[in-house]
Amino acid sequence: MSINGGFATAVLERTYNTLVYNLIYLLQYRIKRLYNADVVSEKNFQKVLGKTFNKIKRMETDKHSSPKFSEAMKDLADLLTQDDSLANDSNPNCTGNSTEKELIRIIS
Repeated sequence: MSINGGFATAVLERTYNTLVYNLIYLLQYRIKRLYNADVVSEKNFQKVLGKTFNKIKRMETDKHSSPKFSEAMKDLADLLTQDDSLANDSNPNCTGNSTEKELIRIIS
């Protein structure tokens, strides 16, 4: 049994958990804005979602145990990030250390 959630170090596990948290936070924020009929930059939302999802997927190549959360998100991520250029890593604004306020600033 792994003590670091399937990762070699606790630092990797924390980074992964932060990315998963950010993904859930981003989705709930977007859904809340949708239900309130508030405006959100769809392009920025898709870009941040794609980058976060791709970082989770990359980290899971070194994750030795379940769950691998990208598997649960794959269909939605594919739908929302159909333009591959939106998910590239050229912009460092979306990291495993992003806070809720930073995510909101990026997608607003």
